[in-house]
Amino acid sequence: MNILKRVRDNARPTPPSFGRFQHFEQLEVVLLRDLAELKCYVNKALKEEFLSIFVNDDAVWFAAEKNADPEYVEEMTHDAMMEWATADPVVDLNALRK
Repeated sequence: MNILKRVRDNARPTPPSFGRFQHFEQLEVVLLRDLAELKCYVNKALKEEFLSIFVNDDAVWFAAEKNADPEYVEEMTHDAMMEWATADPVVDLNALRK
């Protein structure tokens, strides 16, 4: 089972957008935004696995830096990543960086 489906199936409350945007090119970003906005609970190991997708994308990771000129999607993804990481269970994003 892919990571997106596992996260969606385990998230409480269930993120609503996933079904409507099933064929969207950046479905992982749609899911992350839902998770952050709803402050969804997902067990820590699965949450870390999902967040590591974004944490290790330098365009997303550095999107908030002072001299950065990120695309809108990267900036939005960075903000959602940071927000959801602080929801229970809290995840240390620096520890996920490779």
